[in-house]
Amino acid sequence: MEKKIELSKEDERELIKLIKLSARKKSYKGTSSILYKKEKDFFVHSLYFVSKIEKMLMIIAFNFIKTYKSDNLFWHLLMMESNISQKDSLRANGAFTMPSFQINECSVEILDIQEASQEIVKNISKTHDDFIEKVRTVGGFNKYLLEQEKFANEKLIKILAYIELEDYSKANEMVVKEIEKGNRGGYINYDKDIYQYIQEYCKSLLEQGWNC
Repeated sequence: MEKKIELSKEDERELIKLIKLSARKKSYKGTSSILYKKEKDFFVHSLYFVSKIEKMLMIIAFNFIKTYKSDNLFWHLLMMESNISQKDSLRANGAFTMPSFQINECSVEILDIQEASQEIVKNISKTHDDFIEKVRTVGGFNKYLLEQEKFANEKLIKILAYIELEDYSKANEMVVKEIEKGNRGGYINYDKDIYQYIQEYCKSLLEQGWNC
């Protein structure tokens, strides 16, 4: 008889508990099915879930990163600055947050709940640490983003990367092109979309002589 592949509700709760306990040792905090923390000048977070893949029961994690200050910039642009003083959990799963760059996806087969919980946290932590070691600085990270292609929220992330690099001319050039195409950036507040806010912000700075 083929073995039934599943976790009971009790096992799922225990797995989540063990993941959070293991993650605390790496300074992560947890909310829902997300682990997150501020690491140097970055904010890293991971979404994890259990899934059946062929004949294996796996725990899968999507691993993300953004600069810590990018949310502050995003909220400033979108006229939502009160969010800056909220808990960091908002940066991980808020409806109006700066989109993060997905580094990779990792997975662990669940044979033993405790071992799987430790292994997935180990993989998550290594992913974040290795990536930060590679880009080293906020400037290095934003320059890395500008070299990448075909990732979620690519245009918005690249425009904001240019702003963090203080290249307001290039940011303005990109956002104008997006507006001309009829794109709105995916976020609206006070009946104005994020691209409109960015265009006004860049225009104001360029008029003041800020340009690279």
